[in-house]
Amino acid sequence: MFSMGIIGFLAGILFRKGLLRRSRGSLATFGAFAAVIIYGGIMNPASAIMYHSEGLNGKILLAYYVSGLPMDLVHAAATVVFLLIAAEPMLEKLDRIKSKYGLVE
Repeated sequence: MFSMGIIGFLAGILFRKGLLRRSRGSLATFGAFAAVIIYGGIMNPASAIMYHSEGLNGKILLAYYVSGLPMDLVHAAATVVFLLIAAEPMLEKLDRIKSKYGLVE
């Protein structure tokens, strides 16, 4: 949950700064990057720490990164497909909620 929260927080910051555009391609690219680099970068070492807490070294961490890469790539591909299909309807609903409840700046 922490890594997903960090991804959402980072997306919000990047959008506010103007570095993340509100388009399907931009969101899909960020989603793929976040799934592999941020989510995998947090969860793969977490797995290594949970199972090898006494003898943790660079080789073990590298093994977990390499063995987790296929899952990270599948996660990234699924994120891209989902965002390409559902980004616009989700953003429209969020805009409606923001205007309905007066959350617009």
